[in-house]
Formats: sequence, C-alpha cells, structure tokens
Amino acid sequence: MSTRTAAALRIWRSRSLRTAGDRAYAGYLALLVALVVVFPLVRAAGVALTSPGAVTILTASVTPAHAAVVTAMLWAGALTLGRVRGPALRPPFPTRALATSDISRVEAFGGVFVRSGAVLTGAVAGAAGLMGAGLGLSGAAAPGAVTLFVLAGACVGATASVAWLVGQAVPRLAGALALALLTLGPLILIAPGLLPLTPWGWAGILLSSTPAPAALAPLGALVALLVAAVPGLLARLTLERLSVQAMRWERAAGEASIMELASATAVYRATPSVGRRLRAVRPAAARWRVFLARDTVGAARTPVRLAAGILTLTAAGGLLALAAAPGLGAPLGAIAGLLLFAGLGPVTDGVRHAANIAGDLPLYGLSDGSLLAHHSLFPLVLTLAIVGGVATAGFVSAGFGIGAASGTIVGGLLALLVRIAHALKGPLPPALLAPIPTPFGDLGGAVRLLWAVDGIVLCAGAGVAASILVTAPVAAIAMGAVMVAIVAHRWRNRR
Repeated sequence: MSTRTAAALRIWRSRSLRTAGDRAYAGYLALLVALVVVFPLVRAAGVALTSPGAVTILTASVTPAHAAVVTAMLWAGALTLGRVRGPALRPPFPTRALATSDISRVEAFGGVFVRSGAVLTGAVAGAAGLMGAGLGLSGAAAPGAVTLFVLAGACVGATASVAWLVGQAVPRLAGALALALLTLGPLILIAPGLLPLTPWGWAGILLSSTPAPAALAPLGALVALLVAAVPGLLARLTLERLSVQAMRWERAAGEASIMELASATAVYRATPSVGRRLRAVRPAAARWRVFLARDTVGAARTPVRLAAGILTLTAAGGLLALAAAPGLGAPLGAIAGLLLFAGLGPVTDGVRHAANIAGDLPLYGLSDGSLLAHHSLFPLVLTLAIVGGVATAGFVSAGFGIGAASGTIVGGLLALLVRIAHALKGPLPPALLAPIPTPFGDLGGAVRLLWAVDGIVLCAGAGVAASILVTAPVAAIAMGAVMVAIVAHRWRNRR
C-alpha cells in the first residue's frame, strides 16, 4: 500500500475513531469467541478425524480422487464468488475515491486483496493440517506427511484466492473456468489416471495418507504463475464493478447487523438472465403440474444459481452418506445440514413467495395452505431426486449401508421442513429488542443472534439427527416432530 493510499484510508477511518476501551472490548469478545466456539469446534474436529471411521475413509484408495474433486469444487466456488463479491473490495466511498484517482489499482486495492487471500489460504491450510494431524496421531501417516498436508492446503488456498480475484476482474472468463472445473473435476472419479495430469489431481495426490512430494513442485509452480498474474488482474478492475460490489456488500452488511439475514442474502440473489420468453404458467389438467412447471421454469431462468444449488445438494447427500461411518456422524452430519440449507435456497423461491403473501387476499383463488403446499412440490421432488440419487449411487457403488441411504433421504426432508419454517419466520419480533439482564450481562444480543440463525442451527441439527438414524432413530423422529411443530406455530401466527 502506497503512502497516499494509506493517508486516504487513515482520513476515512478517522471519522469513527475507537477508544482504548472499544478496542479492549473487541479483544475480549474475540478471546471469548475463540474459547467458547473456535476451540471446542477444532477439538471436536480433531477427535472426529482420529476416529476409526475417519481413518478408514482418509486412507481409502479413492481418497486422492475425492480430495481432487473437492479441490476443483473449491476453485470453481471461488471463481463464482468473485463474480458477486470479490476479495479486492473496500467501502463504497473509499472505493470510488481511490478508483477515480491516479493511484494504480495495485496500490489502491492490493493490500485488501492480500488480507482476504491470507484469510482464505490460512483457512484451507489449517483444514488440511488438521486432516494431516489426524492421520499422523492415528499412525496412518508419517509425521512428515503433516507438513505436506499444510503445504498442499496453502497452495490450494492461494490458488483459490487468485481464482476469487479472477471472478472479480474477469467475470465472463471466471464463469467459463468454473463451468470447466465443474465438468472436468468429477471425471477423476471415473478415470483416476488423470490425477497426475491435472492441478486438482496434484492436490489430491498430496492430500492422501501416502502423499507424493513430487506433486508439490507443479502445484507450487502453478501458484507462482498465478501470483505473478495478480497485478494484471487488479489493473482490470473497473470502477463500475468495484462500486456495484461495494454498495451491495455494504447493504448486505447493514441488513445482517440488524439480524435480517434473509434480506442480506436477498441482496445477492441473481436476477433472471435466460428463458424470459418461456411461459412459466401453462394450463394443465392437474393443478400440481401447473405449479411444478412454473417453479421449474422460474428456477431455470437463473441457471448458475440453480446449478450451484444442485451441486450443493449433491455434496450434502454424499456427506450425509459418509456420516454414517462410526465417529463421523455429528461433524459430517452438521456440515451436510448446512449444505442442505444453502442448496435448498435457490429452489424454494416459490415457498418464500407463498409465505410472503400468506394472510393477504388470495391472488390465485387458492387458500394460503394450498398455495404453500403446491409451491413445496418442486423442492420436494428435486430434493428426493438428488439426495435419493446420491444415496442410491452410494448404496450400489460405494457399499454404503441401507442406513446411510435412508439417513440421507431423511436429512433432505428435514432440511426442507427447516426451509419452510424459515420462510414463515417473518421479521424480528419487537419483544426480542428488549434487554435481558443477567449476572453475566445482557443476553438480548445472543437471543437476537440465535433468532437470526435459527434456520442454520436447525438444519445442522437435522443433519446430525439424520446421520445417526440407524443408531438413534428417536433423534430423527424428535427432530421431525420439532420441525412440524415450528412450521405449524409459525403458520398459525402468519401475518
């Protein structure tokens, strides 16, 4: 960062100076979150990764191919994310001030890109190091393999960081590259011989119980080439693209700060781009066919968003099937539940529409309940088709038990109930704005945060309950009963 850029940002930040007490309180909160949230999660992940089930999966012969596919999906996701929110982003006013000045893009936005890329690279390297440590502690890998895991994770994370910038600087090229990765990445599962021939294959070779150090050289060379291209990518950032992304991010952050996470995510909801001339409403003998066709056409008009939802649902189904392994149920089930919640978002627009107009005058000659039920058909069919297909494929080809297959389907159904409840939630109740004094301080903020993320928490719980369906079926039954009760309560109290 140049002296001029630093001076401009210093003036910008001086408008809201924080006192020493503010900084001390922020440090206290960070320490509290680390002790209460981060450390227990890391410890739980470490315990899960050293379990016999995890060791069996991580040392399987197909693990390098699976790791390669995950790497390709991560890079494709970074390319796609950069199209809507890139790593080289500042608040709207500094963005416009710096972008319209004679300061180069590298000087103006290089520092914030380095910080964003460092966070992403560190997160991926930490996750890879945790996997390597689990294998090392269980005796399934040599101690030196942990170092290779960390280096491989750092290379994968650095590549993802540059891919993130590519999505921001060259969105059309990023879309084509993401599509290529989504298409070519899974081919390794069919042809493992492609592992040493592809960059994601090099990562897969390194992220295995018997990593080959020779694969680190081409992967490191790729990272060096991509890092060398960063100045050129930063120079391609246009004022229009930077301003639009900065304003959308500020609006989303503002919505999130008042616990309106649904409105925050709606800021980034894609607008229809194709199929505008396709008739979404067509007369049919059965009413359910009309709604099924309408929701299908509506989802297809945002093809990238729909494809992302389908891929996320597919990944969630695979994780739920793997979660049936001993010792992996809770962690993988929770992650799968989060993926189910995210994957169902693009296919439940009709459910949200029915929930938004519930209680108003009927627009289509249908009752509120009938409208919600008909709009639930499309996500139900798609969930059963994708998650059920993954479960069947795993049962036939990978040897998953019937419990894993049934747990996968149950998890998808529970996640759909969570999405319906989330759509019916409505705005923040005024009663939650009141303080809740306790000997430990005001818990009102924690309650409001829990209200804001209740859908995410419930979906994580649904994934855990589905992953232990065989050993503890009562948990899935109880989760289903809770979700039905929540949907019924919110339905009775709709506007």
